[in-house]
Amino acid sequence: MARQYELAALRANASNLQAEARIRDRLIHLWQVAGLPMDEARSIAASFQINPSWEAILASVRRSGSQQGIKDLWTAYNGRNYALANDLLLSTSIVLQEESSAAAAAKAADEASTAIVAEATEEVKRAKTELDALGLRLEATDPEYRLKLDRLEPEIKRITATYPPSEWAQRFEAAYLALRL
Repeated sequence: MARQYELAALRANASNLQAEARIRDRLIHLWQVAGLPMDEARSIAASFQINPSWEAILASVRRSGSQQGIKDLWTAYNGRNYALANDLLLSTSIVLQEESSAAAAAKAADEASTAIVAEATEEVKRAKTELDALGLRLEATDPEYRLKLDRLEPEIKRITATYPPSEWAQRFEAAYLALRL
């Protein structure tokens, strides 16, 4: 039984070492992107160890934003606090990705709402054009058109408030034809 626990502990330790190695590789890449030469990037990344307080650092960078995270990162780097600099670099990288995703989502939502408003505006324009054409046709054929139009004013307001623009002309015509003076 003790042997099983020892094997499980060894597997967990090996998994943690693999995770640290992947994180170190990512740190080397991030330090190089930040402008450090490969040797210095490797040297700084080598000091990385999984840090129990890293989540608190990530939460702090999330609260203050990536720009402040970058400033804090360089302050730690210049102060040769490489362990903190590594944690800040990882945290800032994550927050930058989150901010980027949030900005992209906000942009997509804004574009979608703009498209919806444009579509609705176009639908209203089409409906008004249909109503104008219907009004011209009715006025040309019915000498009582103006009088009927005045009487239908409340009904027109109800139709435009209740129904989609695509139904306005049809419903106005039905109300107009049903009106008897």
